[in-house]
Amino acid sequence: MAGHRVRADTVAGLLREEGFSLQANAKTIEDSQHVDRDAQFRYLNKQAREHRDSGSR
Repeated sequence: MAGHRVRADTVAGLLREEGFSLQANAKTIEDSQHVDRDAQFRYLNKQAREHRDSGSR
């Protein structure tokens, strides 16, 4: 089998970059999210992109 092993959160981030919206688990109450959640995801996405673009493994 050819390809690369990746974690689910890597795939989720790539899908998000392409405009896909992931569904929350049914038990999750979306209104109770942390106020800085959006900023946290923007930071993580920036870090992931920089890591990817640097060619690091």
